[in-house]
Amino acid sequence: MAMSGDGPEPRRIDPPEEFLEASVDPRGRVRIPDRLYEFLQQFGDQQYFITSFDLEVVRIYPLTIWKRNVELLENATQDAESGHRLLFLARLRGHTTSFDTEQRLLLPLRLRQQMGLERQRVYLQWFRGHLELMTPQYVSRHEAESQLTAKTDLKLFQEKGLL
Repeated sequence: MAMSGDGPEPRRIDPPEEFLEASVDPRGRVRIPDRLYEFLQQFGDQQYFITSFDLEVVRIYPLTIWKRNVELLENATQDAESGHRLLFLARLRGHTTSFDTEQRLLLPLRLRQQMGLERQRVYLQWFRGHLELMTPQYVSRHEAESQLTAKTDLKLFQEKGLL
């Protein structure tokens, strides 16, 4: 078996399947758990764009992924106004940041204030190209709403092959 001069390829790390818990400190920094931090490092990004479109879920994007979103929103033709509004909200509430030496990211001040995130326990999950940061209140509400249709949803996806 031939090997390149660069050595073996690094092992790909999958994102955690479960929610991980973290805390936002009094200065608005959230320490990303080791497993998520290691996963994020695979992207090679040094910077992350943090925002929220809906003031319910904070989205943390590796900057390369965020730039693809900006391109999509800026170049929308049929839905140009919707794209413009979403980009406006994202930029108004967001900022670009990097990890500090303790694996923490600083959340945008406006977002922290609007969502009441300081000194808050939060849940994290990787979803469709970004890290989601959710408050316990959001998780509880979403769990209750999801439970209402769980049996129907389960049956639907079992018919599609869910094991």
